[in-house]
Amino acid sequence: MKNSTGNRNRQFEVVGVEPRMHFNFKIGGIKNDVESGIRLHFERAIEQRVNGNKADAQSGELKNDEIRTGYASSLFTQNRMYLTDNLILAPGLRLENFNYKRDISRLNYIDTSITNDNNVFAIIPGIGINYNISNSFSLFAGAHKGFAPPRIKDAITSDGEALELDAESSWNYEIGVRASFAAKIHFEITVFILRFSNHIIPVSQSSCHD
Repeated sequence: MKNSTGNRNRQFEVVGVEPRMHFNFKIGGIKNDVESGIRLHFERAIEQRVNGNKADAQSGELKNDEIRTGYASSLFTQNRMYLTDNLILAPGLRLENFNYKRDISRLNYIDTSITNDNNVFAIIPGIGINYNISNSFSLFAGAHKGFAPPRIKDAITSDGEALELDAESSWNYEIGVRASFAAKIHFEITVFILRFSNHIIPVSQSSCHD
């Protein structure tokens, strides 16, 4: 309708590694099955806004150009404790750290050098329980904390201001039953309760002027 185009060119790069280790031991006759590990994650988003002066333009003038980079690392462990032959308790803990950076090299058709960085850290606990009533019927329940760091473009403004946003968080609960009646007949019923907090609502794109 405006005889122009607005092209949002995006490129994403993601890589990660997650080595784990398992070991078993007994304390007071209780078998413990521990799984621990470390997770390293890197991500980068290269985003450009290119405005063309024709409705069918495949290119145009570079309006915005930026790179957003994130480095995440976490340590986690979970211990499955076999309290009885039928009762398993599984507490777990994760430590999460996310460092992020926003580099803006062009904004509203003007070359610039706006950059800032920040980080968020969280301690994330969880616990699960499973009770085997029989070989084919079991009950389970669990509770754990959810964690999601803010988007980099929400946490650092286009002016380069770090808003010191906390991560989004939640408490998640579940309870359910698993059963099998034959070799190929299985079912699971679960009830979930999710309680979210600190929800981050970004500014809609329609409110921005292009």
